[in-house]
Amino acid sequence: MALLSPYKYLMLPLGERIQSDPRFEGINVFIDRSEKKVPSTESIPCINYFWIPPAYDMGRGSQASGLNYRRFQIDIGLGIWVIGNDPGQIDEALWQLYADLTDFLTSPGMRDFDANNGITLRDLVPIKVEGDYTRKETDPMASILVGANYEFFVT
Repeated sequence: MALLSPYKYLMLPLGERIQSDPRFEGINVFIDRSEKKVPSTESIPCINYFWIPPAYDMGRGSQASGLNYRRFQIDIGLGIWVIGNDPGQIDEALWQLYADLTDFLTSPGMRDFDANNGITLRDLVPIKVEGDYTRKETDPMASILVGANYEFFVT
């Protein structure tokens, strides 16, 4: 009843799947291990993704259906970043990437992320969305943070 590695079975394949989707051609996609989760302007446009603590490891107990039952829930943040000189173009690019990413995450093949290993996007937890417009002297940029909750079922 060992828990599968969220890094190996969720984080790495998630990035690979995003990168291979034609909607994200020309977009840098990477796991962000930095403290602030703000990419360099050179890497934008991009989707940086990361674990949003805490994660929940729910082992055996009163809500378990058996002694060999375990659930693990983890939130993954996906930051969408765009940069440019025209605020209208920034908005258009930002919201198009958001629409593409949420369509991607909720498509049937992504909801049941890894059916063989019991990894799924939780239907009952809404995708969280936060936004930010950052004004730098030379490069206005905008971002949307999409939070998706995944669950591992281990038996």
